[in-house]
Amino acid sequence: MVSPAAAKAAPPVAVVGVADELGKLATLRDGGTITSEEFERQRALLLGSSAEAAPTSASGPSPILIVVVVLVLIVGVVFVWQTMQNNNDILYRVGQSI
Repeated sequence: MVSPAAAKAAPPVAVVGVADELGKLATLRDGGTITSEEFERQRALLLGSSAEAAPTSASGPSPILIVVVVLVLIVGVVFVWQTMQNNNDILYRVGQSI
C-alpha cells in the first residue's frame, strides 16, 4: 500500500493517445515550428508504434493452434485406418471359416 506522503511526492503519469500526439504535431506543422517532412516522419513513427502495440485478430491463428489441429487430424486418420484394418481382418477370418 502506498503511503499518502509517497502518493503526493510521485508526479502523475500522463497517458496521451496517438490522436492527441498527431493533433499536437499538426499544430506545430501549421504554426511553422516543424516542417512537413518532420511531421510525416513523426506521424509514421506514431502510427507504426501504435500498430505494433495493438495487434489485430486478423493476423491469423497462432502456430500452436495449427500444430494441435494437425496432430488431432493425424491421430483421427490413424484411428480410422486401424479400425478399417481390424474390420477387414475380421471379415477375412469369417470368410475363411465359412
